[in-house]
Amino acid sequence: MIEFVQKNRCRFLAAVSFLCAFAVFCFIHYSDGDDAIFDEAAHSMDFAAYLKTRYLTWTGRMGGEALIYCVFRFGGIWFWRVANAAMLTLLPFGILSLVYKPLQNKIEAPFRSLIVAFFGFLLMDIMTFGHACVWVNGSILYLWCAVACTFALRPVADAVFETGAFSKKQFYYAIPLTLLVVMSIEQLAMVLLGFLAVGVFTLYRRKKSVSKFLLAQLAVALVAFVVSAVAPGNGLRTASELQRWVPAGYALLSVPEHLFITLQWLVSSFANELRLFFVAIWLLGILLPGIAPKLKIAAGVFAVAALLPYLHVNLFADMGLGYIDPAFPIDHLPSFALMTGCNVFAMVWWIAATVFTAFYLRLLTNSLLPLLAFAGAILSECMMYFSPTIYASGERVYFVSCLLLLFVVLGMIQKLKSEKIKTAFVAAVVVFSAMNALSQVPIILSKI
Repeated sequence: MIEFVQKNRCRFLAAVSFLCAFAVFCFIHYSDGDDAIFDEAAHSMDFAAYLKTRYLTWTGRMGGEALIYCVFRFGGIWFWRVANAAMLTLLPFGILSLVYKPLQNKIEAPFRSLIVAFFGFLLMDIMTFGHACVWVNGSILYLWCAVACTFALRPVADAVFETGAFSKKQFYYAIPLTLLVVMSIEQLAMVLLGFLAVGVFTLYRRKKSVSKFLLAQLAVALVAFVVSAVAPGNGLRTASELQRWVPAGYALLSVPEHLFITLQWLVSSFANELRLFFVAIWLLGILLPGIAPKLKIAAGVFAVAALLPYLHVNLFADMGLGYIDPAFPIDHLPSFALMTGCNVFAMVWWIAATVFTAFYLRLLTNSLLPLLAFAGAILSECMMYFSPTIYASGERVYFVSCLLLLFVVLGMIQKLKSEKIKTAFVAAVVVFSAMNALSQVPIILSKI
C-alpha cells in the first residue's frame, strides 16, 4: 500500500480530496435564501422562459443561470454533491496545469506544488471558501466557472509558451467554456478576457500573426461580455439593490467618496481575508536567492504584521469595517471622517504592503505573468466599485483574487532550487492553513 501511494501520490491525493469533499457536501442542503428561490423558479417554468425572464428582469449572467437551472431542475442535491466534489478536486489541477505551461511541462509529478494548490483553499477566509465552494448556488457560479476558466485558457497558454500542445481541437471545448465563463461572473469574465487579450497581443508582437481560432475565441468572449452587459435586467437589479442594501446617501456619493469606500474595502480584504496569500509571496521572496537583504527584511516585517491578528493584535488589520455584516443592509456608509487614527494607520500600512508586493514580484521573476496575475487579483475586486452590493455580496467576491494569488505562489515555488527549502515552504503552507482553519472553528461550528 505504501509503495502504491508513493508511485501514485497525485492520484491518491485527488481521490482523498474528492472523498473528503463529498463527505462534507453530504451534510449540505439547499439554503432557505437564493437556493430556495432558484429551486422554485427552475421547477415553475421551462428552460427558455427561465433564461428570458432572468435576462429581462434580473441579470445578464446567462451562462451561470443556465448551469443553475440545469442543476436545480434536472440534477438535484445529490448530483450537486458529486459534481461539486469533483470540481473542488479539479480546480487545483487546473491552476497548476497553467502554472506549468511556461515550463513546457518539463517537471513531472509536482506533488509538493499540488499539496500547496490543495491547501491553498484553507489559506482562504472560511467564509470566502464557504460562499464560493460550499453554498450550492455560489459554488455553481464561482467554483464551477473557475474550473471552466482554467480549461478555456489552455489554448492561449499553449500558444504563447509554445508547449507543442496547441491545436484547433482545443477550441471544441475552449470556446463553449469561454461563453459560459464570460456570461457567468464578471470578475472571471475580466480575468479570461484580459489574459486572452494579452496572449493575442503577445503572439502578434512575436510572430506578426495570430491563429484564427484564438481570434475567434477572443471575439466570442467580447460579444458575450457585451450581450451580458446590456441585459435589461442589469439596470432593474441595480435599482433594486440600491433600495435594499445601502442607504440613500450611496447614490449621492461623489467620485472621490466612492473611490474611498472602494479602496477601504479592497485594502481591508487584503489585510483580513487574503493576508495569508501575501504572507506566502513574501516568504517565497525571502527564500529565493538574489534578493537584497533590505527587501527581505521588509518582507519579513510585513509578514509578521499580517500574522498578528491571530494573536488578537488588530492594529495592522482593522480599517473600521468590522461592524458591517453582509447579511444585513447597512445603516450608514463608511467614510474617512469615521475612521480612527489606528484605522488610517492600518489602511496606509496595507497600501504600502500592496505596492511593495508588486515591486517585489517584479524583482523576483523575469516574467510579467506573476505581476499580471497580481494586478488581476486587485482589479477583480476593484470591479465592485460599480456595484451597490459591495458589502452585501460578502466574502465570495474575494474568491477570484485568492485563486490568482495562489497562481502567483505556485509559479514562484518553481524558482526554489533547493529541495529542502521547497519542502520547508510546503510545510509552512500546511501549518499556516491549519492555523487559519483552527482559528475559525467557532465560525464553522456556527454555520453547521
